[in-house]
Amino acid sequence: MTTARSTLLSWVREGTAVGIEARDGQDGLTNRVELTLTAEVNGVPAPDVRAHLLGPGDVVGLDPRLVVRTDPPHLGVDYEPNNFPSIEFDPPALPWLFTPASADDNGRLRPWISLVVVPQQGATVTADPQQPTPVLRVPGAELPNPREAWAWAHTEVTGVPAMPDALTTILSDAPERTVSRLICPRRLRPYTAYLACVVPTFLAGRLAGLGEPVENRGPLLPAWEPTDAEVALPVYYSWQFSTGEQEDFESLVSRLTGRRGIPGVGTRVLDLGGLGHELAGLDLGPDERRLGFEGALRVPEADRAEEADPDVAVDLRARLAQLVNAGAADGTPRLTPPLYGGIQTTATGVDPDAPGWLAELNLDPRFRAAAGLGSRAVADRQEELMAAAWTRAGDLPAVNRLHARAQLARSAAESLLARHLGPLPADALLRITASVQAGVDFGSSTVTGDLRTAGLPLALLSVPARRLLRPRGPLLRRAGLTGTPDGERLLRINRAPDAPSDAPPVMNTLDTSMLDLTSTATDSAAASFRTATTRVLDPLTALAPVPVPTIPDLALPQLRAALLLGLAPRNTVGRRVRARVRLPAGHQPAGDDLAPALAPPTFTDAIYEALKRISDDLLLPGAERIPSNTVLLLETNPRFVEAFMVGLNHEFARELRWRGYPTDLRATYFRHFWDVRGTGRAAVDGDILPIDEENWPAGSALGSHLTAQHAADQLVMVLRSDLLRRYPRTMVRAVLAAREAGAAQRTLADDSIAANVKEPVFAGSIGTDLSFFGFDLDEEEARSGGGPGEGWFVVLEQPPTESRFGLDQPDETLPEAEWVGGRPGRGADLSWGHLADSRAEYDQLTYAPAVVDRLADLPMPDRAGARWGAGSADLAVLTRQLPVRIALHADLLLPPRRAEEPRQ
Repeated sequence: MTTARSTLLSWVREGTAVGIEARDGQDGLTNRVELTLTAEVNGVPAPDVRAHLLGPGDVVGLDPRLVVRTDPPHLGVDYEPNNFPSIEFDPPALPWLFTPASADDNGRLRPWISLVVVPQQGATVTADPQQPTPVLRVPGAELPNPREAWAWAHTEVTGVPAMPDALTTILSDAPERTVSRLICPRRLRPYTAYLACVVPTFLAGRLAGLGEPVENRGPLLPAWEPTDAEVALPVYYSWQFSTGEQEDFESLVSRLTGRRGIPGVGTRVLDLGGLGHELAGLDLGPDERRLGFEGALRVPEADRAEEADPDVAVDLRARLAQLVNAGAADGTPRLTPPLYGGIQTTATGVDPDAPGWLAELNLDPRFRAAAGLGSRAVADRQEELMAAAWTRAGDLPAVNRLHARAQLARSAAESLLARHLGPLPADALLRITASVQAGVDFGSSTVTGDLRTAGLPLALLSVPARRLLRPRGPLLRRAGLTGTPDGERLLRINRAPDAPSDAPPVMNTLDTSMLDLTSTATDSAAASFRTATTRVLDPLTALAPVPVPTIPDLALPQLRAALLLGLAPRNTVGRRVRARVRLPAGHQPAGDDLAPALAPPTFTDAIYEALKRISDDLLLPGAERIPSNTVLLLETNPRFVEAFMVGLNHEFARELRWRGYPTDLRATYFRHFWDVRGTGRAAVDGDILPIDEENWPAGSALGSHLTAQHAADQLVMVLRSDLLRRYPRTMVRAVLAAREAGAAQRTLADDSIAANVKEPVFAGSIGTDLSFFGFDLDEEEARSGGGPGEGWFVVLEQPPTESRFGLDQPDETLPEAEWVGGRPGRGADLSWGHLADSRAEYDQLTYAPAVVDRLADLPMPDRAGARWGAGSADLAVLTRQLPVRIALHADLLLPPRRAEEPRQ
């Protein structure tokens, strides 16, 4: 397979084939090439064999898996009319695979298939079961000249190194780096639906596709003539698309204009004249009544008014503080304005004379309004947000119901423990709790282990032994132990109360009635009792003295305390619940493990969208004043962002409490204001720090609590244009500026060096045609590069994706002599006007001609010397649309420094 493929590629590349002497364009070409094959077997010549190569008449279809890409894609809309539709195939030799000829003297070889593009109106494609393929019926005038098909088929090889035989190696060993391509050089009309079809180039292929007889030895004729009234062509592959405006990326970016501050953009007026009756009596001056209200985006500092923002009236701050603090003054519940941030910081009031963010937020109408917008955002989406919160909670309600039942069980058990077990002496407690002592820790062991170490027969704590050794039972009465103080019976069970230390054990002095007692007891009780007294009474020896070791003193008070602690319901019930429930980190209740588990919901959505739903004017006041095709630089407003986020979290905490959601009300549920999706940055940290006393100290200023990835006053490029709607994959970056020694103009630094490029840290849109991109740059750094540098450019760049082909539209507003005919100096300047000699001829152009005599001897220096009509490769190089980018220096978009005169 590899050898055959390499041979085929070599044939196509060099334009020769063994046995094919007829060249394309010569008379007498047939639809199928015949060969005479000769061979030798063991040195003996074998008879000649006549064979033939498959031609276009032998093909009735095309496997769609051979298609790599179509431009535009199927059902694509808004396609640029100045581009040429194209289709790419995987085998690099496919377009010439069944052409029964070799290339002509100029290296031109017609492909056996062609790409035609016709308007959907006036063309039909039908499928007939009696025919092998669907059939396109269209007037011949809508089709290109089939004799020029050689000009619009080529093979593209990616990354050919400068070394001998590199192309041959890539073609044979790296097929993923090669594609073959058919182009249709049609002049498209805007706002028109088109049908693109791959059809046979030769008549034999047309007849075979229509199911008609084919004369393989017949002449090689084209499948149609442009003069035919109607042509029926078999369709091997097809797709549909529609065009948009007569514009492309280059024309759109060429219209962009960089502007400095636009009056009315970034600030709106906040009129305090409509304050409620509680504040209506305040005597506010003109400056105090009308405040400048900035949104989330604002103009840079240098373009704001010379004077500072008017201070909020002192009496207004005092009255606001009085209203906010009214609910906490005497503990009487009152309906008062909310204390934003009070839930998260547990603050109960605000001091109008104290510095810090809490007073600034709650007593400045501008930021109080921003916090109120955060509350409004929660109110508008409360059902959606609560549904998401309950989804995040999972089985937490069931867990908390289990905790509630466990709390009830714990309370009842604690009462029983205090009433029944708590008053018992140590020996009684040991006897009653014998069955659970192995599970109660005591020192480095358990209670059972400690008793065993002390030498106490554990059978004495069994049920039968407890019955026989009950405090007022006959056995202990005879032993004289009934009056022993609490906790002493176990220590003195083996000796008489007043016996000297060397006296024999009491059990050895008992009369034989003890034997009678043990013999008349039940078998199990007797067996247990004998086991318990096996060292002090041997039934076989009757009254014979038996030496018995003394039981060491037991730490009975400590044992009793350990038992009561080990049996405490606060421990036992909690362990039982923990064995059944596994809570994620952060949900485990602090202190009491049976307290309701908490699941503070966290949201990573870009909350600026909620602000946009209220009004676009709140995100960027005066956005409607920005003209079309404008680029300008703004900056973020950290104080507005923080005020909005505090109000948002405050209101959502109240909503969670109202809905009975198990949460920590002091949690920060929303920390993400800007949208970082698509920027390559993680959204883990968010934009603001958690709202608490540690991260938001009482004396810190509003706007100083942003995370590291969203430092204060980041520059934001705002763009109003259809560019991003038409080209949503446009690359937007900031690139460091550079200047060569002695040069007057700044240029872009090498953007292949990561340090010279900054990608957006967030992005968003307002409406359908206004987009913004935030960069990790402040105003001074953007101007000068953070020092005595050259600053930064903002760059809009067409993505260098798949190859596209086409011609520019001429500027028809100029005099005709300036855009019709002529010889362009660069390939980048080629337009449809250069292919015609007059306005009338230009108006009649439907397809780009493969040969233009005026351009045949004009090599284009910017396109490797390619000439129009020299070959399909030259035409591909000349019509390939190179990526375009525009760069605007930040210093030309930012307002002039205060000490400078305005620059043009």
